[in-house]
Formats: sequence, structure tokens, C-alpha cells
Amino acid sequence: MTDLRIIKTRNALYHTLGLLLQDKPFEAITVSELVAAAGVTRKTFYNHYQDKIDLVQEYQADLTQDIRKIQDRYRRLDQDYFVAIFSYLDGQDILLTSLLSDNGSMELQAIIKGTMCTHCREWLSQPGASPEVLEYQSVITANAIFGLIQHWLITGKRQTPVELAGIVAQLKFIG
Repeated sequence: MTDLRIIKTRNALYHTLGLLLQDKPFEAITVSELVAAAGVTRKTFYNHYQDKIDLVQEYQADLTQDIRKIQDRYRRLDQDYFVAIFSYLDGQDILLTSLLSDNGSMELQAIIKGTMCTHCREWLSQPGASPEVLEYQSVITANAIFGLIQHWLITGKRQTPVELAGIVAQLKFIG
């Protein structure tokens, strides 16, 4: 079991990085600035991370693993799937919103879209459909869903996860 102090420090760094990303790009944020704003010493930071990229990679790995677990529970793009995904995202700290913004992580965005595309390809496949059509249908669907998630997060999650899943249902992304 992870020490509560480590969890508290990690969460403070995640939250602070999310706040800093609202004002400037990741590349412009220094470790000194991050630890000062988070109330953590540089020594503590470097005991756990090699650099700020290592911090984000840990966050990305955890987030990606959690999203894949949710996606693996579903076999189609239905309302339950979207409620599960949106509910999980709704419970995340400001760092997720910041990483999916223009100042955020293109790597994380590519991972999420790639995973969605893979699942969409499985869920949308129909007997007799050409591989090319399925490929493009999957890419379009995954990018549309990702864009919808970005918009929802960046505009302040004005809808509940259930309301947003209902909007997606009206857009005909789910069967």
C-alpha cells in the first residue's frame, strides 16, 4: 500500500501542474516553479521523479490504465459506456483538463484517441464492411468523441455525465 504522504504529495503536484498549465505551456513550467507552488521541496520531488516529464508520464500511465479498464468492460458504444467514461473523467482533478487543452500533452491526447480508435474499430465492425471504411469510420468517431470530451472539460463540465451521454445519444454515436 502506498504511503499517504506520497499520495498527498503526488496529488498536490498534479493539481499544481494543472493550475500552472492554465497559464503557460508545459515546456515553460520549471520544476522550481512547480514545487514552490505545490509546497513541496525539490528534494522530495526528485526522490519520486526524474523530472516533470516523469511526473506527467506517471499520471498519463495511471489515467490510460483506468480508461482502458473502463473501455474493456464494454463491447459497444452505448449510453452505459459513455456514462462510465464521462463519470470517470468528471472525477479527475484539473490536471486532466489542462493536459487535454492546447497547453497540454499531445502524447496523452494521442494515447486516448488511439485507444478510442481501437475500441471503435472493434465496436463498429460489421460483416461485409471494407477495412478502409471501418478504419476511417473508427478514426472519425474516435476524434469526434475526443473533441466532445475536450470541449466538455474545457468549458467547465456544464452537463452531468448522464446528460452528456444523452447528448451523445442524440448525435447518433451510440447504438
